[in-house]
Amino acid sequence: MSDLTVDKKNIPKREIIIAIIIMLFLAALDLTILPAILFNEIEVLDINPIYFSLIINQWFLIIVGLLLIKFLCPNLVLNLEKTNLGKALKKYLPVSIIISLIAGSAYYLGFLNKYDYNPTFLKVFIEMFVYNLSVGFLEELYVRGLLLNLLVLALINKKNGTLKAILISSIIFSLGHIPGMLNSDFLIVIMRLIWILMLGVYFGVIYKTSNNLWVPIISHAIINFSGLAFSFTTESEFPLVSVIILAATSLVLGLLSIYYFIKKDKSLELIESNKNNKIGYKNDWIKR
Repeated sequence: MSDLTVDKKNIPKREIIIAIIIMLFLAALDLTILPAILFNEIEVLDINPIYFSLIINQWFLIIVGLLLIKFLCPNLVLNLEKTNLGKALKKYLPVSIIISLIAGSAYYLGFLNKYDYNPTFLKVFIEMFVYNLSVGFLEELYVRGLLLNLLVLALINKKNGTLKAILISSIIFSLGHIPGMLNSDFLIVIMRLIWILMLGVYFGVIYKTSNNLWVPIISHAIINFSGLAFSFTTESEFPLVSVIILAATSLVLGLLSIYYFIKKDKSLELIESNKNNKIGYKNDWIKR
């Protein structure tokens, strides 16, 4: 299966190695909240101080990551452009909004009779919107922008290489969330891993079919906004009924995304084949 977004020009091995190092660097500092965790905790109203450390850390890594990629890996194409962004968002954003509404409804249902907290507007804005935007940007940068593209390069000559790369990167994306689930019940962990895995498939597909990293970044943030209910309760555990709905929804989303990707890729291969046939006929005519 042909890749839909990675630039086909040769990328020097040195740049590939550097890209791997940058990816591991961003992932490690994201998971450990370094270096922001070294700062004194910032206390503002009822906002959990950890969110300031997380947001500072994420934007630091986003800026550093983009600069490192730009200057050290100039041949690695991330597709962080505004070109055709409006058209791509118009095509893919409605699905993300629908998934976010379903997930938000699932959380609302799970926390019924448990809304025991009245947050300030600033708390909701910082913890829900600012944080989810920054985490969506950072995770898409090193999971889809780097990991997925590096896997595509490694599998570019393999059958269904891009699809395999999407699946592998999605599995890694899902497993990377396990450290934050260690205190959860086993069934809840499984349901959340399915949710994250299938969202990873969806983000990978819309990235590879839109040719624009902004699409999964924005979609990631919108779907993360579904956790708004957490701001109005002191409960921290994910309700079982909620994660079951999330897992079922994402499973349908992921399977449909794979079907859509395969269908779109086959149509592109057919177009490419027709072009090659026309060129071949033309060359044969010239030879005669």
